[in-house]
Amino acid sequence: MLRFDKKSAESMRWQLLFYVLPLTLATCPFGYIYQQQNNRCYKFVTAKQAFYMAEESCQETSSHLISIYSSSENTWLSQYAMQQGIKGPFYTGLNRLMKDQWSWTDGNSVNYTRWAPGEPKVNAQCAAENSTDGSWITVSCSTAYSYVCAQASTDPPVSTCPTPPTPQPCPTAPPVPSHCPSEWTYYSKTNSCYKHFLNAAFDQAETVCTSTGGHLVSIHSEEENTFISSLTHMGIEYKNEKQLTWIGLRKPNYPPNATWAWSDGSALDYLNWAKGKPEDITGLQNCAQMYTDSLNRNPAGDADFRRWNDVQCAETMRAYVCKQPALN
Repeated sequence: MLRFDKKSAESMRWQLLFYVLPLTLATCPFGYIYQQQNNRCYKFVTAKQAFYMAEESCQETSSHLISIYSSSENTWLSQYAMQQGIKGPFYTGLNRLMKDQWSWTDGNSVNYTRWAPGEPKVNAQCAAENSTDGSWITVSCSTAYSYVCAQASTDPPVSTCPTPPTPQPCPTAPPVPSHCPSEWTYYSKTNSCYKHFLNAAFDQAETVCTSTGGHLVSIHSEEENTFISSLTHMGIEYKNEKQLTWIGLRKPNYPPNATWAWSDGSALDYLNWAKGKPEDITGLQNCAQMYTDSLNRNPAGDADFRRWNDVQCAETMRAYVCKQPALN
């Protein structure tokens, strides 16, 4: 017969708490649970939404659809989703930018995948995880599924091991230097920080951007243009131009001057207008948007994808991108 003394039993109890159970702490918003090993906050939503609506719902709490970085995190997600009543696929933040290019909606790199056999299929642009086995499948972005939101914990991890019942030396994780404020994405080629927001007319969007220390995004190369597209690409077939993205290009002195300029005052050294644009049929199309989604399920088949269009500044656009200099 195996025997455990009191000290061994207590030690085992602490290990189980650390390695198995997610903890609910003040480091996460209401409705989220904290997972210590990943130092992230998660929200499991059983209500079903299309991909675009699920991502918007996550962004309302400063989160994104879940991005996954390891086998252990993927396994934990599928198991905990089952415990929360999610039976079957749930949306992740993975969506297809081009034929062989996938991206997380939070802008981070895709360095781990868990595709099921035969996946990813070529005719779908969004990805879901099966709660039954943790495998990933491609799905239509318009199909409604449960989903998981995630964000970094508001507090850094203070320890790489659990607090034991008796004092022991324990290594602490060093602080990670950041180029950008929380929730912003760093792009090394411009040494700038970017964040996309939702639902504003041009002037409202610029006001939000300046309040954060930046401006609506200026774009100075094809590489930066592609990066901006990846931040706001939803993997949907847009139905009208209001579902696209403001950039910081406008005609600030119109009329009488019809010259285009960036709202941050930087040089106009790169342009990427769609064919036949700008056109300004009404005389009121004095601001620019980017086609960050396409008219069909294959962006490579849409000549306007990632190009620019002139529209009326008073239109409320689904998304806009702010840009500010990096912190260091």
